[in-house]
Amino acid sequence: MRRFWCENTACKRVIFTERLSACAPSHARRTEKQATILYEVAFALGGKAGERIANLLGMETSHDTLLRLMQRSEPPVVTAPRMLGLDDFAWKKGYRWGTLLIDLEAHKVVDVLPDREAETVATWLMAHPGVEMISRDRAGAYADGARKGAPQARQIADRFHLLVNLHSAMVRLFEHKHEALKRIVEQEQAVNMGTSTTDTQNSDEGKGEAKPPTPPQVQKLARRARRKNRYEEVIKLHEQGMSQAAIATLVGLNRNTVHSYIHAPEFREQVRPNRHKSKLDPYKEYLHQRLAEG
Repeated sequence: MRRFWCENTACKRVIFTERLSACAPSHARRTEKQATILYEVAFALGGKAGERIANLLGMETSHDTLLRLMQRSEPPVVTAPRMLGLDDFAWKKGYRWGTLLIDLEAHKVVDVLPDREAETVATWLMAHPGVEMISRDRAGAYADGARKGAPQARQIADRFHLLVNLHSAMVRLFEHKHEALKRIVEQEQAVNMGTSTTDTQNSDEGKGEAKPPTPPQVQKLARRARRKNRYEEVIKLHEQGMSQAAIATLVGLNRNTVHSYIHAPEFREQVRPNRHKSKLDPYKEYLHQRLAEG
């Protein structure tokens, strides 16, 4: 590098040095190219891992230097995408939550919000106009924030919650139609056995009309039917010679559950403990007797 001396004695800067702006800025400790590589390594791997990789590349540095490079870097310019995805994540699970904003067309993270409140989402949307479609989960805060910040945008449920909605709707439908499906199966079995269903219908009419089951009873019967079907499937696969681990993976049950099914003599009914136990239960008869006596 060339250096120049100033002949003016009143000049405070005596020596002038030639600059290499295309290679390294003033007072820089590394070239522009090396700084760019270290930036990429730091953001991709972090401090400790980035230090190991940089040393292998022949650019010896410390993890503190990589962290300083990350802190000095300018944040990217945030532009509002046309299709925006909103979902929450945990800064600390169960205590503090944030919001992740994703460009669904570019498949890139746009921004990260410190919480998942409606006002925070609305403020961001108002500061970044141009969003046409918002894919979000079913949280009410996101719905309110989207309505306030981008009323022109169309809100849709994300793919995961669409499948959850479909699953819930199908479960409710089959639980509601459990008795009808059960009668259809019984009729098909009767036809296959060569028996007629008219006798059973007449006998049911002679006994009188039974009360239709309540919704909780329908759900209870549906859950019992699902448990029994899983039990029969596990026993059938075990008789075919499959291992317990393979059966658990195939049926979608825990290995302990599969083990208990296999070693049970028959299908076990689920007995729920009484949740309303009281210390007065052993003395209730005596108390009712004394109360009746006045």
